[in-house]
Amino acid sequence: MFKTAQEAIDYIERQIHKSPLSAYQKILRQHQIPTDTLKFIHVTGTNGKGSTVNYLRSLLNQAGYKVGTFTSPYLISYHDRICIDKLPISDEALLTIVNEHYEWIISEGLSKFEIDVLIMLVYFASQQVDYAIVEVGIGGRYDKTNVISSCLSLITNIGHDHIPSLGNNLEEIAFQKAGIIKENTAVITTVTQPDCLAVIKKEAELKQAQMMICQPPLVTAYPICFEYRNLPLHLRQTALYQVENVCLALEALFYLKISLTPQQIETAILETSWPGRFEKITYQGRSIYIDGAHNIDGIMALQKTIDAFKQKEVIIIFSALKDKDYKLMIAELEKHYTVYLTVFADERKVDLNDLKDHAHVFASFDEALNQAMMTDQMIVVTGSLHFISDVRRKLIT
Repeated sequence: MFKTAQEAIDYIERQIHKSPLSAYQKILRQHQIPTDTLKFIHVTGTNGKGSTVNYLRSLLNQAGYKVGTFTSPYLISYHDRICIDKLPISDEALLTIVNEHYEWIISEGLSKFEIDVLIMLVYFASQQVDYAIVEVGIGGRYDKTNVISSCLSLITNIGHDHIPSLGNNLEEIAFQKAGIIKENTAVITTVTQPDCLAVIKKEAELKQAQMMICQPPLVTAYPICFEYRNLPLHLRQTALYQVENVCLALEALFYLKISLTPQQIETAILETSWPGRFEKITYQGRSIYIDGAHNIDGIMALQKTIDAFKQKEVIIIFSALKDKDYKLMIAELEKHYTVYLTVFADERKVDLNDLKDHAHVFASFDEALNQAMMTDQMIVVTGSLHFISDVRRKLIT
């Protein structure tokens, strides 16, 4: 048994082995962990999953519902991945759940993510949430969150990420994402590529699930004002890519037949923010923007937002993990901006020697930031979500 929540978390984060989804499903059944007693909404996609979860949570809260959310990775605290109505799970609740199932967590050798999903399932059931919105870890079809019996599936977009795990082309990746669709339910997506839509449609037909595609939103001004289904809306956040995430959350609300007034919808959207998504932080009197664009599609989306600022001079501070296509991301960024490359404390970090052919390479984020602060240029920090999490702590504390 663990004496403190931190002791439990330290154990959980050391469990890195993997096992098949079918084995995990069997374990949960054996230990009578329910996966079908709540109204689950399952969210997958290459980018925008966490933001979509958060917008939908805010809309459901505005309608008076108690909403659990499961997201990953965390940016601030481990507890952030399991929340009810924005409130992270407490130390006490986390410790109670882990100790309650301690013996078989150990004997079954559950992995880190398997334990996270277990805690989520038990916690949301014990708190009797009205809706549980669950973000996949990776992909969907074989992701450990796919133990849930969801009433609705959301697919944000399809792009190039986790290629070794999910497939070598967009259609193969779409097949993995579409795997969260359940029998006789529904799927809503913002995906636009015809080949990917065909894959999702095939899966929906196989599962006899209704398929809906979000209408293209009309962005009318920046900072962001847009129209969707004749609703005039605007965002507090300044990332253009958030518009599609809002639209997907709205379509989920409409599908669930939950009525909100236009003013309630506006309030819910304006109240929503998601750390690390073109987040503006004031540091030593300067505005610094941080964004977790950790794949090429995220980089392209980030560029559109930066370009909307119409700043001629921009410094990008970038760091990524070596198992990502970081060379492609760097090449794209260097076409448009001055790029400062650095590394951070992670076992999967890029080796500094692999960056030596670039013009601006720094041994640490602190060195890169100090150099950038000596200019009057717009500063944007981007790359791995783990890097962004570290940066955020340094800038805010």
